Amino acid sequence: MSNLKIVYTANAYRARKALKNLKAVFKLAGSSLDQLVKANIFLADMKNFAAFNIAWDEFFSNEPKTCRTRVAVHQLPLDTDVEIEMTASYQQ
Repeated sequence: MSNLKIVYTANAYRARKALKNLKAVFKLAGSSLDQLVKANIFLADMKNFAAFNIAWDEFFSNEPKTCRTRVAVHQLPLDTDVEIEMTASYQQ
């Protein structure tokens, strides 16, 4: 039995909120998160890596996993600790 437990941090909350917003934007554009091709994730603190993955896995449980890059940055706009850039396919 594992002693690990999931901790929902402020970072996971903000990541979840960003992913919900991106899901809505994709829907308005006629696409969806299922059409995701690549994601670039910028974290102000790599200590939030695991917390971010918790939020990510709530939206992307499919295999194979989508290509994604996580980058540690010194600072993000508006003093947030997570920024997500996504590219998705689109069919007319």
